[in-house]
Amino acid sequence: AVTDARGMALAGSPLDPAPSRRARRPALPPRRVPRRRPVCVVLVVQGQDDAADLRACLHSVLVACPADGRVVVIDDAAHDAALAEALDLLAAQRAIRLIRHAAPRGYSASVNRGLALAGGCDVLVAHGDTLLAPDAITRLRLLAYEAAAIGSVTPFASDAAAPRYGAPWARGPMPDEAETARLARLAWRANGAGCVDLPVGEGFCLYLRHDCLAATGRLRAAIFPEGDGAVSDFCLRAASAGWRHIAATGVFIAHRGDASRPAPARQALRAHGAAQIAALYPDHGARLAAFAAADPLAPARRALDLARWRATALPPRAPLLVLTHGDGGGVDRAVSAMLARARARGQGAIVLRPAADGAVRLDRGDGALWPDLRFAMPGEWPALRRLLRAAHPESLEIHHTLGHHPGLAARLAGLGLPYRVHVHDYALACPRIAFVDGEGRYCGEPAAAGCAACLAAYGSLSGETIAVPALRARSAGLLRGAAAVTAPSADAAARMRRHFPGIAIRAVPPERDCPPDPAAIAAARARAVPGRVCVIGAIGMHKGFDVLAACARDAAMRALHLEFIVVGHTIDDAALLETGRVFITGPYDRAEAVIRITEQNAALAFLPSIGPETWAYTLSEAWRAGLAAAVFDLGAPAARIRRHGHGLVLPLGLQARAINSALIAAMASPPLVPAALPGDE
Repeated sequence: AVTDARGMALAGSPLDPAPSRRARRPALPPRRVPRRRPVCVVLVVQGQDDAADLRACLHSVLVACPADGRVVVIDDAAHDAALAEALDLLAAQRAIRLIRHAAPRGYSASVNRGLALAGGCDVLVAHGDTLLAPDAITRLRLLAYEAAAIGSVTPFASDAAAPRYGAPWARGPMPDEAETARLARLAWRANGAGCVDLPVGEGFCLYLRHDCLAATGRLRAAIFPEGDGAVSDFCLRAASAGWRHIAATGVFIAHRGDASRPAPARQALRAHGAAQIAALYPDHGARLAAFAAADPLAPARRALDLARWRATALPPRAPLLVLTHGDGGGVDRAVSAMLARARARGQGAIVLRPAADGAVRLDRGDGALWPDLRFAMPGEWPALRRLLRAAHPESLEIHHTLGHHPGLAARLAGLGLPYRVHVHDYALACPRIAFVDGEGRYCGEPAAAGCAACLAAYGSLSGETIAVPALRARSAGLLRGAAAVTAPSADAAARMRRHFPGIAIRAVPPERDCPPDPAAIAAARARAVPGRVCVIGAIGMHKGFDVLAACARDAAMRALHLEFIVVGHTIDDAALLETGRVFITGPYDRAEAVIRITEQNAALAFLPSIGPETWAYTLSEAWRAGLAAAVFDLGAPAARIRRHGHGLVLPLGLQARAINSALIAAMASPPLVPAALPGDE
């Protein structure tokens, strides 16, 4: 045992330092389902638990506890005066049985004391960061007696290791009591008394049938003092004798997770528990991996998402159907603006984005999470089509197909809706998306033979292996059927028309295009640090990473009075930082972009894109911060600077030495380029 100066046990103490020991083999399950027993809820209160969570949990437990059940609270020396007073009051009212430890004994030992007080009843062990719906315990007990060998039942939860509702990338805030009750009703409607066998139950909320508990014994507190691994050990001991552990897919509870425990302690205890489990059950890791790969809970998760989807109130006007990618950037910005305009006119949306495995995932574009509303393509297209048709969308807006199954856009276009195609880059014409080869050069948009050589040398960036003629033929079919095709700039529209002759493509700027006002320019010049250049955005290869790196190295080699501040991030921050001439602020929210740019006190912006940008929001942000911008003579940024002035257009292919000289000269004499050269409009 290890204690602090007050004599309080540290996290994980006491701990048995001896090697893991195998326990006796439990008794076999009965051949018939036994008679039902009352349930005893065991709730352990510890010092690191959140008092507000515990009060909410206890209230939900008391509401959910059946008339023949009882609640036992083990206060493991939590030393929270307000909570202790509340527990004392409940105990005096005989709403709970309260056991209080003078000194901490650990989670597992505390649970065992509650199990000893259960007196042959079924037991529900719950963590203090859970919220139960009113029918949760009754339904868990119902499922526990569905088959003779069922030993434990775990509900669906908003955060759990195996029966989780919600993928890890999409965890939202913990539902409150009302939302928990709503989700519980929808889960029961979607999945009812359905169940899925689990490798082990989960300790955040585990219903243990009395005969399994009697056959298996209690938690092994000496080996797993704080609970990490203790429930898995119990379940694996039971499973070795044939007891089953199931997930109740129709029973939902809310669970915050163990974030209340300090991270270092949590990680250390988890590592200790995992090591003990691996030593005791060498094949358990492989079984967990196989379970995760098979994901038998996926249909139940999707059924719950579908129930939520259908129960969600929609705006009065028929929704837009929007196809886009999941990579953020300018596409996401344009889609967000479109969705905001739709909401303003009382219109909803159904947004289709790609999942990592190529499936389609759906959301309504309002920030709500639908982590399991996903359909594998092309096999689940009929189910997706039924869902979309049931929503009666008004029109289809195709923004991007990157990451989606190659045939999805055509299938959506075949729904019979009027549709528009929004061009944001050149993925419809170029498998490398930006007309940039693998050496970081603008390709010049050659004939198909040149494209074939580029693909053979550098490969596709679209995730699809397709020849350029086949890609353009497929894209042409999609564009010809569109009610409208738009591009962000005249330059982008002209390029697309060259590759798709005969198709009308209009230039529709995504925002008001104007240079900074005189006050912003004057403020920027007043605070500018000589020699400081601001580079904005996510700087990858086609955004000019190699150009920036070469300029930084040249500035260092020649000891130039020149430094580059990247407001954003790059594909290799470490390599740029090593030059000693680059500082990187890190990713930013686009709403704060101008503030972040202004904070750098730069004298000039440099947008080193080497491909023909279709718009460049980063130029707009630089201008709003009062900065002139240097760009290469290619694409919409160069055309915009020529139209409005307040910038510098550099020849494409200029070497780093010449670029740096031009930047230094521009900072010494702020650049103003003549406006409206012929052919720019």
